[in-house]
Amino acid sequence: MDYNKNLIDLLDEASQIQKQLIINKDANAKIIAIRANDPDVSVCYTLSAPEDYLNFTGTKLAFYDFTKFVKCFRVFDIKSKDDKLSDTPVLDGVVNANNETTDIIIKSSKTKQKISYRAARADVLTQPVFNQIKMPAIDCKFTITQEEFKHLRYMLDSVIEADTIKFTWDNDVCKITLKNMKTSNYYDVEYKLTTPANLNGVLEIQTKGLKQMPEAGYTVEVASAGLVHFTMDRNDDINMNLYISKKS
Repeated sequence: MDYNKNLIDLLDEASQIQKQLIINKDANAKIIAIRANDPDVSVCYTLSAPEDYLNFTGTKLAFYDFTKFVKCFRVFDIKSKDDKLSDTPVLDGVVNANNETTDIIIKSSKTKQKISYRAARADVLTQPVFNQIKMPAIDCKFTITQEEFKHLRYMLDSVIEADTIKFTWDNDVCKITLKNMKTSNYYDVEYKLTTPANLNGVLEIQTKGLKQMPEAGYTVEVASAGLVHFTMDRNDDINMNLYISKKS
């Protein structure tokens, strides 16, 4: 079973949003696709990648808790300067009479060790609450680097302990304000817009969604109608889009 480690690492990070995972294969488009949201629907995401990034047999591959699979995978994911100590996971699948993968066999590339991981039945897992997301008219757009995102989340979680995130855009700048409503402490940071905004605006979103997102650089699109779209910056063929709704 071919796989791309970047995809497994990313899905492991995204497990903070939803541990249950259903991977769908589109044989015609030769891609795999995922839709997921957290239990509170404070953040949701879509992901697509070439089918050889996890080339399983069948139309669906489901995980009751993807972090448990990753724990098994990492047993043989060993990097060392000494080649004798390094190892790489080798994946294989057990296929049933319906031509669907029921188990993933994780093998060591160096020794005769192996782990069998049982795939879940997709029909018994929590299904995503959306089929597709239609983005409203975009009012402002800017980019945030991975380091900037890391710092923003540090300020959100560890310094301000914010319970509200506010986007305020005016002309060619979008200001993000993190505020703790109990202490009144807040943090401001400004980002230059890709193109000047036609109208000024304000939008508040839920903090939980940002806390759960994978650490990366993003292109950010804000719609005053109540949605923020984060497109992850990547240098491979994985496409990941995350959405956070306005604070209710």
